[in-house]
Amino acid sequence: MTRLGYVYGNLMVNVSRRNEKLIQRVVGILERATGADQETARRTLEASSNRTPVAVAMLAARVWRAQAAAALKKSRGHMRQAIAIANPK
Repeated sequence: MTRLGYVYGNLMVNVSRRNEKLIQRVVGILERATGADQETARRTLEASSNRTPVAVAMLAARVWRAQAAAALKKSRGHMRQAIAIANPK
């Protein structure tokens, strides 16, 4: 999973949200991975069409959904590369 880029820090970020328990897990992952508060993490998850990797990229790179999704596509799903592509500062 690490080589595939599904891990960011020590967190598995390629989690799908299927029920309330997983939603809470994803919100917690977003909080820990990016330092966002719970409300920001939840709103960003909704804005990302409930796609955890897109939400992480949005928060970490501080970009819109389209930019985060494009960066993930270009990096073939590798989270660190996607963040670097989305925000090359």
